[in-house]
Amino acid sequence: MLKKAGFSTEHPAHITYKTSSDPFRIRLATIIQSQLQEVGIRVHLRSYDWGTFYGDIKSGRFQMFSLSWVGIKNPDIFHYAFHSSSIPPEGANRGRFSNAMADSFIETAQAEPELPLQALKYREIQHLLLQELPYVPLWYEDHIFIARNHVVDYTVAPDGNYDGLIKVSLSKVASPYIH
Repeated sequence: MLKKAGFSTEHPAHITYKTSSDPFRIRLATIIQSQLQEVGIRVHLRSYDWGTFYGDIKSGRFQMFSLSWVGIKNPDIFHYAFHSSSIPPEGANRGRFSNAMADSFIETAQAEPELPLQALKYREIQHLLLQELPYVPLWYEDHIFIARNHVVDYTVAPDGNYDGLIKVSLSKVASPYIH
C-alpha cells in the first residue's frame, strides 16, 4: 500500500503523532513509532500538556493520536463518535468520518425499540466501521481488582469507572473467600 501511494525507503511516509505528556502514553507512542518504522513510516512524536493536546484533538489539528475511551455504558456512543453530525465541536467524530450508510445504520439502531433487533443493528454498524474507519483499535485495557479478603462490597465496573468505591467497606471478620 505504501509503494502504491508513492512511498519507498528513499522516500518514506512521515506522520506526526501527538500525545499527552503522560509517561505511559509517551511509552505507548514510542512503541507505535518503532512498529511503524519497521514498515517504512517515520513517526515524529510530539507530546503536549493535556490541555494543549486535547484542544488540538478536539479541533482536528492532528495527523495521528491515541486516546482511551472511558465511561462507555451504551452503544449510543456510535452517534457521538462516528455520525457525520458529530464532527467537533458537536461531538467526538474527531477523524471527521462521514459515511451515509454509517449514519443510516446509527439512526436506525437508535430508533429500534426492540433490544435484540437493536443489537443486530449495532453489529452491522461495527462491521461497517471495521471496514471503513480511519481508526485502529489497539486493545482493551482490562481492569482488575485485588484486595485482602476483608474488603467487601466492591464490584469492578465493565466500563472501568471507580463508582464501586462508594460501596466498598471493610469487614470486621475476614471473609472465608476472596472477592
